[in-house]
Amino acid sequence: MNYCQLEILHEKYASQGLVILAFPTNSFEDEPWTNAEIKEHAKNKYKFQFRLFNKIEVLPPKAHPLFKYLQEDTKSYAINMNFIKFLIDRKGNIAKDYQSDIAPLEFENDIIALMRGDNLYL
Repeated sequence: MNYCQLEILHEKYASQGLVILAFPTNSFEDEPWTNAEIKEHAKNKYKFQFRLFNKIEVLPPKAHPLFKYLQEDTKSYAINMNFIKFLIDRKGNIAKDYQSDIAPLEFENDIIALMRGDNLYL
């Protein structure tokens, strides 16, 4: 569901500046595959065009610097599972974050509002 809906958003809004970045992780022991296996599976099954990075650590103390920043700046909860989504503005500020059970299309209006320049900040 996440990959499919992220691809829908990518197709609709990439030309308006939306950039989707996906960072697989095995920090929660539910993505044990190699980077190549993850990319092949995701691209073949979901046909997405957005950027999929290599697996990284998202939990302290080994968290990648990006996720250290996200963890420190996120006010609502800790990163505790895969498919946590962050909506980040053009300046690198976290506008909102969404738990893994929130489907990407559920916050499409927030994406539109942020691209329009509305204030969504935590």
